[in-house]
Amino acid sequence: MSSFDKNKFEGYQTFRDAASQPEAEAIWAYLNSRDAKVAMRTAVYLRRPAIEAVIPGLREAAGEVLDKDLEHSRRFKMMTGRMVKEVMLNMGFEIDKSHVKIRADKMFTVATRYK
Repeated sequence: MSSFDKNKFEGYQTFRDAASQPEAEAIWAYLNSRDAKVAMRTAVYLRRPAIEAVIPGLREAAGEVLDKDLEHSRRFKMMTGRMVKEVMLNMGFEIDKSHVKIRADKMFTVATRYK
């Protein structure tokens, strides 16, 4: 697992405040866990967005920060999507389609599907 480099995400103005929070490191650690990677690979096989498969684990890792309907939560959600992208690309996947509707949960409305 690669360690969390908040500087990588603080470079994005939108993520600067979120990346400095302890929840960001917890999200990164979870997304790099074996369980999360297996779930995201399964989502790819099922032609679903990777993030859809890890929502329960994200809730556990980040607590309520992703569930709140606030600007702060929106930034965390965007940063989480970016983190998923980093993990998926590092696993050798590539983007198949963006803005795929999430049907499993209301935490995210759209996400990227990989192939």
